[in-house]
Amino acid sequence: MPPPPIIQESDGSVLLLASEASLHGRLQYEVGGGKDDIGYWTDSSDTAGWSFKVDRPGKFTVVADIAAEASSKFEVIVGEQKLQGTAPATKDYTKFKRTNLSGTLEIASPGDVTLTVNPMRMAGSP
Repeated sequence: MPPPPIIQESDGSVLLLASEASLHGRLQYEVGGGKDDIGYWTDSSDTAGWSFKVDRPGKFTVVADIAAEASSKFEVIVGEQKLQGTAPATKDYTKFKRTNLSGTLEIASPGDVTLTVNPMRMAGSP
């Protein structure tokens, strides 16, 4: 039986869990030992995505809980809209820091939405 669809919360927010992501590349869902995340994100072509349903459109602030050995940049994409973020260097894969991306994403009409997270290539990286 397929998992239940991700739907908008009663407060209007949409919670996208690591366990519900569609992973492309060598990414892996990790759980246990202080982890509940998407790990092994070492290839700049790997992506994570979520499909969800919105019944109350509007402007959305994007917040992510991130743990990383080193800082890196990424983008969050919904349709033609992109927000850029920087993963904080928490120096431990079990120490998460809540990070607010600057800007908002606007979902103008009710329906199915896909959100994708892509790492951004740094100058000099493959």
